[in-house]
Amino acid sequence: MRSRTRTIRRACALAVAGIAVAAVTVATPALAGPARQTVTAGNARFQVLSPTLIRTEYAGDGRFTDAATFNAVGRGGFTATPYTSTTSGGVLTIRTSAATLTYRLNSGPFDGGNLELRTTAGPAPVLAAPWHHLTCAAGARCEAEDLTTDGLGVATDHPGYTGEGFLAGFESTGNSVTADVVVTTAGTYSLTARYANGQGGDGQHITRTLSVSVDGGAAQKLTLPVTADWNAWALASVPVTLGAGHHSVRLERTAGDSGNVNLDGLAVLTAGAPFPPASARAFTGCPAGVSCEAESGLRTGSAVVATDHSGYAGRGFVAELNRGSTLTHRVADVPGDGTYLLHVRYANGTGGDGRHEMRTAAVTANGVTRTLSLPVTDGWDAWKSSSVPVDLKAGTNDVVLACPDDTSCHVNVDTVAGTPAPGWAPPPPPPHGGAPPRVGW
Repeated sequence: MRSRTRTIRRACALAVAGIAVAAVTVATPALAGPARQTVTAGNARFQVLSPTLIRTEYAGDGRFTDAATFNAVGRGGFTATPYTSTTSGGVLTIRTSAATLTYRLNSGPFDGGNLELRTTAGPAPVLAAPWHHLTCAAGARCEAEDLTTDGLGVATDHPGYTGEGFLAGFESTGNSVTADVVVTTAGTYSLTARYANGQGGDGQHITRTLSVSVDGGAAQKLTLPVTADWNAWALASVPVTLGAGHHSVRLERTAGDSGNVNLDGLAVLTAGAPFPPASARAFTGCPAGVSCEAESGLRTGSAVVATDHSGYAGRGFVAELNRGSTLTHRVADVPGDGTYLLHVRYANGTGGDGRHEMRTAAVTANGVTRTLSLPVTDGWDAWKSSSVPVDLKAGTNDVVLACPDDTSCHVNVDTVAGTPAPGWAPPPPPPHGGAPPRVGW
């Protein structure tokens, strides 16, 4: 389930405290096309296109996009779908015959904690959190490919990057990347970019610039000196003044900038602080009870994101979990202290050590480590689920899956979920199982 919001508008909304949300408005059936299937709640808009297809849009300035967009092409041609829209306790609920969407009013841009979708995959219930909004704390490393972009693509054709790749180009006016950052103390910080500046498509190998703005305010120049070539990475900084709280920081190629650089990552740093290592990567959490993509967690050691086997959900799975590697999953919105179950969807074929056998992983939460058993699957394209008890506290918890010895892990991990235990429902199926929910842009 995905949705599209223009980058600038969504980013600006994050800087507004206490966004006012008007009463929910259901468009009159007399309107044509998707308008008659529209529910508007302040800066959020929902268009019910089919029982399993809901287009979600958040616009901080309240100006929604009615023109054709990326993957809800021709949405004016959908047959009207019966649905209901109600509000109670500050929550908007939209129900179709196949799905129930809830959005917490007055909560700002969509995130895993304020928008959820319930449906079924065959007979099994599915709870999905389709929006995962990355917030970068001061001192965290924000991988460029995790940020909100406009006109930029993720590339991997030059070595030395961290994460899954880098943002390539800034070749056209208007190309931009936006980071949502939070600081606890007001002051002047250093916005530091890790970049490469080789010979550009314009044939020049010169110092380049981009424009940096905070919360839509006046822009200043970020100067990016040349690097030896596209395989060499360097750091460049510009001071930014931030009040305590959330902010939207945007790097853009304006008409007065030369662009033509690759961007690997960003960080908002206190004076004199070094650029953070890959282990300090900012990553999103996933609400308790929701199936979360493993690749959205924090990886260390040899662990990588891969796509070379079928049947996975999301954009890939975590592979190369060998000795010394870890995968950290953040469980958010835990309702209370207690013992929960961590469910892991995995594949266990013949490993690089030539063995096809039961594997184990060490799972640690709040200082308590338990062993997760991972029986064999029929191959790397076959997936199973296994679970282990974890002790969680109310709120947000980091759960670490570790590979302490030579024979542990050697599995691929697709999804992770934390659910109450014992006696609760089985692990949430992956988003692509059965009749999946979809969201159009």
